[in-house]
Amino acid sequence: MPWEARQQRRTLPDWRLFAEPFFSEIVRAIGRKSNRSRRYTEEFKRHAVALVHSSRKTVTEVARELGVSAEGLRNWVKQDTVDRGQGMP
Repeated sequence: MPWEARQQRRTLPDWRLFAEPFFSEIVRAIGRKSNRSRRYTEEFKRHAVALVHSSRKTVTEVARELGVSAEGLRNWVKQDTVDRGQGMP
């Protein structure tokens, strides 16, 4: 899009131009909330890993049931495998 067209587009009354500051604030608030990481006890992590190993469910299913992220649970399972000497560090 040529520069002139972009300038003209910015000067037109548009709900997005009005709402943009509000959306920016919402995005910043969501970003702050998502940066808070939860801390889980070692006992909880061991229990979650044991559930993955003992059930016929996927890591994603177990994570959903426990209310944790699937990626985090996968990392716990990988770390458990390394700690038991069955995987590469």
